[in-house]
Amino acid sequence: MIEVSSYIMALYKITQVLLGTFVLGIISQTTLAQEYTMCYAVRNGSDTCMAINVDLESKLIHSHIKDDDDFEDVSTLEDYNTGFAASRVESQDGCFVRLLVTSIEEQVAFIQDHQETALPVSDEDMNVLAVSVDNPEEEIGEKLTNFCGDIPVYKLVKIEESEVEVSKRQISVTFKKCVLLCAFFPTCFTTTITVPTGSTITYIWLFG
Repeated sequence: MIEVSSYIMALYKITQVLLGTFVLGIISQTTLAQEYTMCYAVRNGSDTCMAINVDLESKLIHSHIKDDDDFEDVSTLEDYNTGFAASRVESQDGCFVRLLVTSIEEQVAFIQDHQETALPVSDEDMNVLAVSVDNPEEEIGEKLTNFCGDIPVYKLVKIEESEVEVSKRQISVTFKKCVLLCAFFPTCFTTTITVPTGSTITYIWLFG
């Protein structure tokens, strides 16, 4: 009788451990991987929404805003392991890279704080300088390079040179619709991305 009771107690403890592990696993997955939606108030009075996936374990945030009357289709991956984010803009055949200036915890807090509010979008034009990246994997890492795929990679920068000199060796890409190159923040790049050619210009990261 004592042996049977001991066996039952042991089985009970094992079951408790297994159930605890299972519950912790569910909690861990729920905590580390989350789906969100952020919306933007557009000109016609409606909202345009962006799907966001947060993976705290991998320190990645992926967002996607679909093409509509106001926005270009843009898919963005923020990699907090490398400190860079890349935005794929298929319509412009470009993948635009920027520095991350916040922590993933700050970004998640921002997303959570704005789940019930449609963010206003700035209607001011903003010109952005984009420079071709010759060796993306070396500069931004393998994950973001794979995310960009086979389309050209550009980094968003400021420039320390006169506009006259820059204009002598550049081409321009003009977006037809609003492009969210800084995901989550209500600033829209609506005019021209300048892509200078040549390698004699001193560049500083735009969001650094």
